[in-house]
Order: sequence, then C-alpha cells, then structure tokens
Amino acid sequence: MTFAGKRNTLLLLSVTPILLIIELLLGFYAYKNSEQTNDVEHRNTQLDTYLRNTSRYVSFAESAQRGYLLTGQARYSDSFYAARQELLKNEAYYDTLSIDLARDSIIALQGLAERRMGRLQAGIDLYDHQQKDSALAMVASATGSMMMDSLRTASAKLRTDLNAEIQQHKERGHYLFTFFLGLIVMLIFFNTILAWYTERTLSQYTRNLEKAVDSLSRANERMAQYTNLSYHELKTPLRNIAGFAQLLKKKYQGHTAHTDELEFLSYIIDGVKQMENTIRELRSRYLDS
Repeated sequence: MTFAGKRNTLLLLSVTPILLIIELLLGFYAYKNSEQTNDVEHRNTQLDTYLRNTSRYVSFAESAQRGYLLTGQARYSDSFYAARQELLKNEAYYDTLSIDLARDSIIALQGLAERRMGRLQAGIDLYDHQQKDSALAMVASATGSMMMDSLRTASAKLRTDLNAEIQQHKERGHYLFTFFLGLIVMLIFFNTILAWYTERTLSQYTRNLEKAVDSLSRANERMAQYTNLSYHELKTPLRNIAGFAQLLKKKYQGHTAHTDELEFLSYIIDGVKQMENTIRELRSRYLDS
C-alpha cells in the first residue's frame, strides 16, 4: 500500500469516530433539551394554574361583592372572604414554585390583583358603614373594569411568554433531531465509502501480492533450472580433470624422478574430490530439500 493510500485510509477511518463523538454529544444535548422542555411545560402548567386561579378568585370576589352590595345578604360577603382566602392560598402556592420566568410580570399581576381586591374590600367597607350609594358608585365606575382587563391582559401575556419558550425548546429539539438523523446518514455514507475503499485497496494489494508471488515463483523456477544446469556443467569438467589426473598419476607411478609431479597430481585429485563434495552438499541442501 502506498503512502497516499495509507493516508486516505487513515482519513476515512478518522471520520467515523469523529462523527460518533459528535453524535454522542448531540444526543446528550438533545436529551438535556428534552428535559428542559419537560421542565418548562411543567412550569407552564403550574403557572397557568396559578394565573387561572388568580383570575377566577378575583372574579368570584367581584361577583360576591356585587351580590352583597345589591342584597346585603351575608352569604355573599362570606363568599367574598372565602374567595379572598383562596386567593391568599393561591399566592402561597405560587411561593412554593421554582419559577423565575417573568418575575417582574408576576409581581405586577399580583399588584393588580391586590389593588382590585382592596377596591372590592373598600366597597364592602363603605356598604357596612351605611354608605351604600358610594359603594355602588365605586362598583359602577370604570376603574374596576380596567383593573380586571389589565389583570386578564397580564395573565394572557405571561401564558404567551411561556408558550413561546416551550415552542422555542420544541423547535430546538426538532432541529437537533433532524441534525442527529443527518449525522446517522453521514455515518452510514462514510462507512459505505470506507468499506468500498478498503475493499478496493485490499483487492489491489492482493493483486499486487499475487503478481509478486508469481514473479517470485518464476524467478525460483529459473534459479532452479540455472542451478541444475550449473550442477551438471560443473560435474563434467571436474570428472575430466579427475580422470586425466588419475591417468597421469598412473603414468608416473613408480618413477622416482617424478616425485613432485605425483604430489601435485594428488593435490589436484583431492581438490576435485573436495569440489565434488561441496557441489553435492549444496545440491542436497538447497535443491533436494
């Protein structure tokens, strides 16, 4: 495998773990966003309960006050004070909530509710002090209606803000989910490319290896042929040398005048034998094994 091929393979191999790490981080972030969305929806439910109860109890108190001013019956005043007590309980319920959203708006809404309840209480006090006309005039004034409208408007705005936050988290979750699916598609795509590239590289490497093995086999075959040929080509002249040396040795055998020649011939014959043994040993070790 070439350097460029190794580099491309490493690049492709590095893509998969990088995508997996990104996908894990994205999945964790999507999980946290889902938790935040659930938390916001839960807070929205709690705050919506508080807002609805505030408007309802103020409305109950307003209706009870009117009934009391018109009829003077104690059951209406009892209903008024019961509604006021429930409103206090509702405020205590709000204090138990861990809601930080639009804290200023909540304070403003609570101020509107308190002023409205104070105005209703003032009407009842006027009636109890024999100032029925003043009490009815206070009820008939537009100030009370304006307070209730402001109270409803503030409640609606808070609900809108919370719904907007929930929608924002849901949109973020949708984008995260889409991106998550996109990463899965990319991961499948890159793994497909990696599998194809690896298969192609291995196929090329296998073909090159087969060519190298085939070339080596042919080289070994040629080497074997060359060695066999060399073996026979070396044996023939050695036999000739040994044969003629034996003839000369027999010719000079018994002549004291040719002592040096006989010694030299012995050296030649011994050298030939040694050469034959060396050739035989090489053939046995490298060709016949």
